[in-house]
Amino acid sequence: LVEHDRKGWIGLATALLGLGLFSWRVAAPAAAVLALWVLIDGIDGNRLRKIPVWGWLLILAAAVLIGLGIWPWFRESMLWDIHTTVDRSGWLQKVFRMFGDGAQIPFLTLYGLFQPVLPAALTDPAAPFWQTLGSVLALGWYLIGPVVVYSFFTIWKAEDKRDRRILIFTAAALAVWMLVASIRAGGDQFDNPRYRTIFLPWMALLAAWAVTWARSHRDPWLPRWLIVEGIFLAFFTQWYGSRKVGGWWGGRLDFRLMVGLIVLLSLAVLAGGWWWDRRKRRS
Repeated sequence: LVEHDRKGWIGLATALLGLGLFSWRVAAPAAAVLALWVLIDGIDGNRLRKIPVWGWLLILAAAVLIGLGIWPWFRESMLWDIHTTVDRSGWLQKVFRMFGDGAQIPFLTLYGLFQPVLPAALTDPAAPFWQTLGSVLALGWYLIGPVVVYSFFTIWKAEDKRDRRILIFTAAALAVWMLVASIRAGGDQFDNPRYRTIFLPWMALLAAWAVTWARSHRDPWLPRWLIVEGIFLAFFTQWYGSRKVGGWWGGRLDFRLMVGLIVLLSLAVLAGGWWWDRRKRRS
């Protein structure tokens, strides 16, 4: 695209037009991110710094206009989705009785980031086809998710300045979009992942870069993030199983106790890894 390939531009315009037919509110942010991505990719650091102030103000004004155009719809749809999600789930109603109504938005946002929840899919007593489909979808997210999280901490180490700019912008755009998708449909098993996959190419880019970096530098932090995910999956698989299957799953842990144990064990893995690396550097 940067080299003005006509077929590429036609394909991009067609894709954005098709996306706009489904929802212009989704097509507008996607087009804005693509435009900035092409700008950052096609301009070197010196030329980027020479962009006049009015150019940056124009970009900022466009972002503000897009935000103002989307916000009324986003706010109403967010509140409606929160209401319907909580109303349909007795478990969520119980959780908010524990933590208070003020925890609704942050909890559902965090809950949305884990959707579709792999332990819930694995232990769902549904028909085999739906259980398999849900498990495959969730497995894909739980394979790429920790790698994307790991990339947020490593893209700053990219040696090429141009690559670093692109990776940082991609990570920032992806993080914002994941939060928007989770707030917009946090507890939804279908809409939330569907919104998230609009940015799947950028997820794949970050994940590929992160895996390449970890392998070439023998970085132990990617395995540590995978261990953290394993802790989460182990506890929640037992917890969901005790709710839905029973029997050999054993007793059900108190939800607050379980979350506390997950946080403490995860912090122990991350802090222990940091301490071990520091000790190795000193020796």
